[in-house]
Amino acid sequence: MSASGNMPWYHGPIPRLECERLLSENGQDGAYLVRSSETIKGAYVLSVMFQRKIVHYRIVPDESSMLYLQANRQSGVRSFSNLSDLVSHYQSGKHGLCSQLVNPIEPPRDDLDADEDSDDECDDGDVEESVTEGSSSKNNSMVATFLTHSLDSAPTEGTNQDFKDKVGDYLRFGAIKDVEEIQYDGSLVHLNLLLKGSYSELQRQVRAVKSQTNLLQAVFDKASGSKELCDGGAAKKQVSFDSKSLPDKLRDLAGSIESLEKTAAMVYRDLAVHVLGARGVQSRTASISVAARHVSRPPALLPKEGAKDSKKVMDEYTFDVAVDGGLQTSKRVFKIIMAESRLLIFKPADEHSSQVYEHHQVKQLIKSRSKERKLGIIFDGQGRRDYLFETLSARERFCQIIQLVKKKNQRQDDGENKVTLFIGTFNMGDSPPPPELDSWFLSQGWGATLSDSENEPHDIYAIGIQESGWNDKDVVVRVKNILKRLHGMDFEKIAFKELWFMKVVVLVKPEHRNRISHVQTDSVKTGIGNTLGNKGAMGISFTFDTTSLCFINCHLTSGVEKLNRRNQNYHDILRGLANLKQGQQIRTFDLTHQFHHLFWFGDLNYRIDMTGPRIVELAKSSEFVELLLEDQLQKEQKSGRAFVGFHEHDIKFPPTYRFKKNTRTLDDYVWIKQKSGGRTRINVPSYCDRVLWKSYPGTRIECLAYGCTNNVMTSDHSPVFAVFSLSNVATYIPAATSTLAQKAEIKFDSCQCDIQTNSRTQFYLEFYSDCFEGVHRSLNNSLWSDSVSGNTVRPAWNASELPKAISPVISDSKYLEMQHILVSVKSSTSDESYAECCLSLGNFINTPPVPYVCPLTHQGQAVGNMEIKCHVDIPGMEKANKTSADYADVVGDFIYTELDSMSLPKLPPQPVSPIPGVASHLPINGSANKSKPPVIQARRSLENRSTSFTESYSEGPPLPMKTRNTVGSPVPVPRTPPLPTKPKLLAPPKPAPRNSPTSVQDLLTMNGMEDYSYSLVDNGYDDLRFIHETTEEELADIGVDSQQDREKLLRIFQDYHNTSHQ
Repeated sequence: MSASGNMPWYHGPIPRLECERLLSENGQDGAYLVRSSETIKGAYVLSVMFQRKIVHYRIVPDESSMLYLQANRQSGVRSFSNLSDLVSHYQSGKHGLCSQLVNPIEPPRDDLDADEDSDDECDDGDVEESVTEGSSSKNNSMVATFLTHSLDSAPTEGTNQDFKDKVGDYLRFGAIKDVEEIQYDGSLVHLNLLLKGSYSELQRQVRAVKSQTNLLQAVFDKASGSKELCDGGAAKKQVSFDSKSLPDKLRDLAGSIESLEKTAAMVYRDLAVHVLGARGVQSRTASISVAARHVSRPPALLPKEGAKDSKKVMDEYTFDVAVDGGLQTSKRVFKIIMAESRLLIFKPADEHSSQVYEHHQVKQLIKSRSKERKLGIIFDGQGRRDYLFETLSARERFCQIIQLVKKKNQRQDDGENKVTLFIGTFNMGDSPPPPELDSWFLSQGWGATLSDSENEPHDIYAIGIQESGWNDKDVVVRVKNILKRLHGMDFEKIAFKELWFMKVVVLVKPEHRNRISHVQTDSVKTGIGNTLGNKGAMGISFTFDTTSLCFINCHLTSGVEKLNRRNQNYHDILRGLANLKQGQQIRTFDLTHQFHHLFWFGDLNYRIDMTGPRIVELAKSSEFVELLLEDQLQKEQKSGRAFVGFHEHDIKFPPTYRFKKNTRTLDDYVWIKQKSGGRTRINVPSYCDRVLWKSYPGTRIECLAYGCTNNVMTSDHSPVFAVFSLSNVATYIPAATSTLAQKAEIKFDSCQCDIQTNSRTQFYLEFYSDCFEGVHRSLNNSLWSDSVSGNTVRPAWNASELPKAISPVISDSKYLEMQHILVSVKSSTSDESYAECCLSLGNFINTPPVPYVCPLTHQGQAVGNMEIKCHVDIPGMEKANKTSADYADVVGDFIYTELDSMSLPKLPPQPVSPIPGVASHLPINGSANKSKPPVIQARRSLENRSTSFTESYSEGPPLPMKTRNTVGSPVPVPRTPPLPTKPKLLAPPKPAPRNSPTSVQDLLTMNGMEDYSYSLVDNGYDDLRFIHETTEEELADIGVDSQQDREKLLRIFQDYHNTSHQ
């Protein structure tokens, strides 16, 4: 995004790494720019160069939508109505900053859009992509001028001058941002900030009136129900109060605000089309719930403490619940009798009047996302009833025991706990394909193919098409018809998404329909100015039992010389497909850390840096390895600039582009193209069409086939296919006899990171996982120093600064082996994430603390590596091997998550199994990417494993501190990178007490108020340092309706503040 002339220093949503590059190139003290925050909507970051280092300051709006520097909140620094005033203030002096703002850095001119982008279009005509320089700034000015002109003629009676000034500032600066953002998520962030400031006083008045009305209501409710009045025999006189005016006015105001937002959205969409040049801009309904996604977990089936008859306890389980009836609740007791496979429900102390349900009468469990303790149960013939458990753990335990009962009474044997999936990508070249595409769907042609005997129907099919020659309505029907003809089976559509002439569809076997949940779709445009959909991507994500999957079909910028533009497309897609993400709590992490398995396929358009004749010569002699040495995609992966950590099966087929249509031999490549005006365009044969994947470390995935067809000739591209096998996709259930007497503990001994940055800041770590409650946070690092190169910092943490022992919700070794921890390295000054990684707990169970090195990435780029010492103690237990008996297929048909406020395709109720699934990078023999980094020493010898696959414990391109090794050879444990000989010591923070909370979520959970965690964090109340400043009015604003709860929260916050400062 280019800034308007009034804000030459504003760069919009550029990545932090690009920001640091621009400032470092300038190098002058006081050089600065402002960009949008990566983590908080409506917030910004001021980045300043000082003494060859960069300091980032977060700019956030307060409750009145005034802007201030968050780092200076405690020093009484003034607030500002807009960014221009804020920047002007710091241009006049330091005012607490590291340097006065002197030299604004303007956004570089984007001349990439001016290049033609038509080399892979239809031969019959060329579509030229071009824009004039500075058109973005001109468009921004047109938007501001148009809206400001409308303001001049608008009625202003009853509004004060201060509000008029704020409206003018918004129309000049904030409106263009809303116009741009509405194309992606339909939000009007800056308009809502303006409105929030204008009616904050009204909210306080309404709360006061509400309290007064509640008081009067309680008085008359009590009086109307008194015995004296009821028995007096006198007819109750109807009293009418003239209170219509206030409610009517509030309703009118609410209607006006709603109408305003709808009208503004309509105007902004029109502006996006007519001024910014967008095509088919649509408002995309947010599909992420306000509450963070919670993946349920199976509890260990422990006997109750103090039980006299442990055998009886293990056969019977009781739970205290309340009937959730809105305003009124009544208590109930659930009792599960394992031996009889029955559920009893009765009032406390009245078991003789129990309602008895056989296992088959419990038809459905529906987990609420808005209330973590809430569970809906559908009984056969009785509909749904909702209950509230005492704790989240109790709800999960109940679900797990019900599943055990179901499994016990399941007649058929458990399956193999393995599924296969087919991925196909085809650039049709705007031409209808032949009616039969059997070779594509049967994985036959060139490369690693499947034989006829191996061609059983796969469990999942994901098909991506670019430059489609099929009509929109035909895609799903045609694919289903092909599969039915080949396999005699009617496959079920999970989701379909299109963007201009790109399509993606996912289908599954009909018996798997009830194993699918959390279906999401999204698309993003990366054509001219990121507004045209001729290039871009669309994605579909969902959960298969407990394994999260994501499929992205893309069409990137073409042209051998447009390498940087393709890389930028990749990063734009990672940011743009935000609706595919799994939940609010882990939105810090990009898509590459959100799923157990992410598949990225399509016409990636990366080329081979060779001459056409040389490419054909090598292709004819099957010298594919030499061809791939000059493959742009693999070179960009090794450099860490794009597709970091993605894997690809060995390519053993010729380039899939550019064939002469209606031919398909290696003599039929055509790479010289005559264009209009007598120009000549060279498009060398290349591997444009690819299938890549990225999986969590320790998961299990095997690529069975990867190739292209040799008989589909209607396009200049050949269709590409890939087949995968995924293991451990079903739900893991601890054995019913599991009686763990002691709790496991996850312990961190030390951590050190190498991070590419020129920022001057301290860092802290945040740990996220589905195997423990809340977010655990470290203290700020006490030691860091610059590396030799000067653009890398090395923060380190000792054991006292890392989170204390974390107790997972389940202390079962086989369960913990399947879990992962996401780690974010954040700045202590701006709270922005600088790097992220994923750890597999399977590497640390019952082992001494050993250094484990994993790559760090940020927004899809390699930014360094982390070395961490961690171990998981499970007292009295040895590590055990998992078997298929540890998994149950029945639960996928049974447990659902209630998708509150989520926008989903029209499907039957979707199930979710209770724990995140597991899997491991397992390419077939010979498929290990040679650029893959070494893995740490596994506890079971690699030499004793099957040679048909390898297991990966790390990911990404080679890192400086590692050495390569071949699969099957002894794997050395990487040494700890040495600390600097004379490090710069910072004053170490005061160690936290052993039982002190490390986050707001922890504080609330420790005090039994965890139901308000997500409301507080989502609204910015996420910092323990300032939580005591929260007011009762602010709590009411974010939805804490109970005055008793508000008062309790305030006491908790103040007590924590007093204790932590003793």
